[in-house]
Amino acid sequence: MSYPRIKEIVGLIDGFNQDFATVAPFVTGTLQIWHNGVLLRDDLDNGFTEVDPPNGLFQMKLAPRAGDVLYSFYREA
Repeated sequence: MSYPRIKEIVGLIDGFNQDFATVAPFVTGTLQIWHNGVLLRDDLDNGFTEVDPPNGLFQMKLAPRAGDVLYSFYREA
Protein backbone atom coordinates (compact mmCIF):
# COMPACT_ATOMS: atom_id res chain seq x y z
CA MET A 1 0.00 0.00 0.00
CA SER A 2 1.35 3.42 -0.89
CA TYR A 3 0.84 6.49 1.24
CA PRO A 4 0.36 10.06 -0.01
CA ARG A 5 3.56 12.06 -0.34
CA ILE A 6 4.29 15.78 -0.26
CA LYS A 7 7.18 16.52 -2.59
CA GLU A 8 8.71 19.34 -4.58
CA ILE A 9 8.14 19.08 -8.30
CA VAL A 10 10.68 18.67 -11.09
CA GLY A 11 10.84 21.33 -13.80
CA LEU A 12 12.13 24.79 -14.60
CA ILE A 13 10.13 27.58 -12.92
CA ASP A 14 10.81 30.55 -15.17
CA GLY A 15 7.51 32.13 -16.22
CA PHE A 16 7.44 30.18 -19.50
CA ASN A 17 7.65 26.45 -18.72
CA GLN A 18 4.33 24.71 -18.07
CA ASP A 19 5.52 21.06 -18.12
CA PHE A 20 6.48 19.44 -14.82
CA ALA A 21 6.90 16.05 -13.18
CA THR A 22 6.48 14.56 -9.76
CA VAL A 23 9.39 12.73 -8.15
CA ALA A 24 7.54 9.41 -8.50
CA PRO A 25 4.64 8.15 -10.62
CA PHE A 26 1.22 8.98 -9.16
CA VAL A 27 -2.18 7.32 -9.15
CA THR A 28 -4.55 9.03 -11.60
CA GLY A 29 -6.88 11.46 -9.85
CA THR A 30 -4.80 11.81 -6.66
CA LEU A 31 -2.49 14.66 -7.73
CA GLN A 32 -2.82 17.97 -5.91
CA ILE A 33 -0.61 20.95 -6.71
CA TRP A 34 0.18 23.74 -4.25
CA HIS A 35 1.41 26.99 -5.85
CA ASN A 36 2.91 29.45 -3.36
CA GLY A 37 0.89 27.79 -0.61
CA VAL A 38 -2.44 27.84 -2.48
CA LEU A 39 -4.10 24.58 -3.51
CA LEU A 40 -4.87 24.63 -7.24
CA ARG A 41 -7.93 22.95 -8.69
CA ASP A 42 -7.43 20.96 -11.86
CA ASP A 43 -10.74 22.16 -13.32
CA LEU A 44 -9.93 25.89 -13.25
CA ASP A 45 -8.04 28.03 -15.77
CA ASN A 46 -5.17 28.56 -13.31
CA GLY A 47 -4.94 24.88 -12.38
CA PHE A 48 -3.18 21.92 -13.95
CA THR A 49 -3.77 18.85 -16.09
CA GLU A 50 -2.57 15.32 -15.40
CA VAL A 51 -0.72 14.43 -18.61
CA ASP A 52 0.91 11.05 -17.94
CA PRO A 53 0.47 9.77 -14.35
CA PRO A 54 2.53 6.55 -14.86
CA ASN A 55 5.49 8.81 -15.68
CA GLY A 56 4.57 11.51 -13.14
CA LEU A 57 3.90 14.18 -15.78
CA PHE A 58 1.50 17.10 -15.45
CA GLN A 59 1.06 20.49 -17.08
CA MET A 60 0.30 23.82 -15.43
CA LYS A 61 -2.37 25.88 -17.20
CA LEU A 62 -0.39 29.05 -16.37
CA ALA A 63 3.40 29.06 -16.21
CA PRO A 64 4.68 29.75 -12.68
CA ARG A 65 7.08 32.69 -12.39
CA ALA A 66 10.70 32.56 -11.28
CA GLY A 67 10.76 32.42 -7.49
CA ASP A 68 7.37 30.69 -7.19
CA VAL A 69 7.22 27.51 -5.13
CA LEU A 70 5.38 24.38 -6.29
CA TYR A 71 4.69 21.31 -4.19
CA SER A 72 2.78 18.18 -5.10
CA PHE A 73 0.71 15.85 -2.95
CA TYR A 74 -0.22 12.48 -4.40
CA ARG A 75 -0.53 8.77 -3.88
CA GLU A 76 2.42 6.98 -5.44
CA ALA A 77 1.59 4.41 -8.11
